[in-house]
Amino acid sequence: MRFAIATLLSVLALPAQTNRGGVTGTVFDPTAYDSCLGDSVLNLVLHSPIFNNADYVMNGVDVGSSQYLDAFQRGNFWNAISATGDSYHTKLSVNVLPAQSLTVPYLYGGTNLNFYNGCAYGLMDGNWWDSTAFGDPSPDLARGLITQLAPQGVGPNTLPLFVFDSVFEYIGRYFECCVL
Repeated sequence: MRFAIATLLSVLALPAQTNRGGVTGTVFDPTAYDSCLGDSVLNLVLHSPIFNNADYVMNGVDVGSSQYLDAFQRGNFWNAISATGDSYHTKLSVNVLPAQSLTVPYLYGGTNLNFYNGCAYGLMDGNWWDSTAFGDPSPDLARGLITQLAPQGVGPNTLPLFVFDSVFEYIGRYFECCVL
């Protein structure tokens, strides 16, 4: 039995304007033009193959025109779905929420310059970010940024996508960057 199902997943892009605790005054804003990239990070994300169709051939099979993740999955299951034609899809629908301002405390981040191109980048402790975004598990503490964004639609039926500009996470010591 073959199933022909199209699924649309709602993605909420959350631009995170990050500043470095007032020490350097550097703000990494994914909605602003970045001269090191030639565009804003948000624009690059929204116009990427993650959210836009392109033609794909996966493992020698033409899986059609689709978003990258959908084409990848179609390629993975081609033997099971090829009989459905073009009706099996898992696509992403993106909406951009207002930018969120985030101040990284001095103890949990830093700023540096790329040795090769002189572009600034930020560093942020991943443990600090996790507790800030998702809340401390203690019942008496605030639940974090995710909970605060619930009135804007962030919840269990959406995929929140935090968009940063040139900010990397580390765990423990900043010189052991980076978390992928």
